[in-house]
Amino acid sequence: MPAPLILANIELELGFEKSFEQYILGQIVGKLRRKSKVISQSILEKLKDVVRDRLFSSDAYRSLLGGSLQGHLGIPDPSSRASAIIEAWVEGISVVAQIGSARGGSSKGLFSLEIGVIQADYADVLSMTESEYDYYSDRFEQLMTIPWLQWLLLEGDRKIIKEFGFMRPGGINVGRSRTGLGLMREGKGLAAERNFATEALASLDEDIGAIVSETLERNL
Repeated sequence: MPAPLILANIELELGFEKSFEQYILGQIVGKLRRKSKVISQSILEKLKDVVRDRLFSSDAYRSLLGGSLQGHLGIPDPSSRASAIIEAWVEGISVVAQIGSARGGSSKGLFSLEIGVIQADYADVLSMTESEYDYYSDRFEQLMTIPWLQWLLLEGDRKIIKEFGFMRPGGINVGRSRTGLGLMREGKGLAAERNFATEALASLDEDIGAIVSETLERNL
């Protein structure tokens, strides 16, 4: 004969659900605090790889290395110059984790990241020696400085070169650009391409979201 069914009414302590949620959130916050440095560093290294790959794979970078941009801008040794600038951007990336509090029983604001990729005014790279070069102008008969990176980053579609001819330093006119890829002739101008950095890093937020999600899942 089956045992009689015993019914019992159990009343949870008032506020138990909220207390339990507070406890769980507290555990999560504690783990985030303990692993915040590991999480930040992991995200940073992965983000560096993504940014580096995007910039080195960009159309503008390839054009600087023997393409139309090198020919138009006359950049000597474009590979080392562009590489130094890209690496400066990559090394300048920052990831700082902000850990919130579980007080109030809400998960809102428990974890946030402050990520810096490229300075808005590009002052970090525009101050580099690789961002410009000197050449002797036949027209002005003097050594002139060409801020090629500033043109690519800040000048947009405005005409940036007008009536410039390229010559080797010292004034020896060889009838061609220093790169051997063309000479800017009298009366012609060159419009800068759109900002190659922002184009290369378009939709980077999607990559950041994937990196952050994967890193948190692995560490929590």
